[in-house]
Amino acid sequence: MEPVFTFRAQPALDVRKRELDTRRRELGTAEWELRAARQLFTEAEQTLRAAHDQARVTLQHAGIEQYVWHRVWIDRVERAKAAHAVTVAQRQDDVAKAAASCRKAKQRVDAMEKLREKALAAWEHEARLREQRELDALATMRFVSDVRARARRKAS
Repeated sequence: MEPVFTFRAQPALDVRKRELDTRRRELGTAEWELRAARQLFTEAEQTLRAAHDQARVTLQHAGIEQYVWHRVWIDRVERAKAAHAVTVAQRQDDVAKAAASCRKAKQRVDAMEKLREKALAAWEHEARLREQRELDALATMRFVSDVRARARRKAS
């Protein structure tokens, strides 16, 4: 039966691969949340520009009461925009942390895979040496057998 390579640290490698998958999912989630926060920030900017434009038109054509209402609305949109800016900054930090965690997990997996490759190469080298020893032993037995057969023929 042909010997089979077994990597004794395979369970640790599997754990690290699962950890890497988890970190990648966390990074994906963080990036998605960052995109959503940026979208909300962009929408708030657009709403703010529209509010300023509408306030100018209201000031020109309507009364002061409607302009005051627009100013209150503009203040509320500016506060929302500022809150979205804070959220975007937090999400950027989350993405940076998740990316760093993902890189570390990837490095750990790479290290284990490199260790596995070295162990496999050593195992294959040992298997080649073992096979060579067997072939050498077989060749020696054939040689000895041939020498003995020749000696018997000469003796007969």
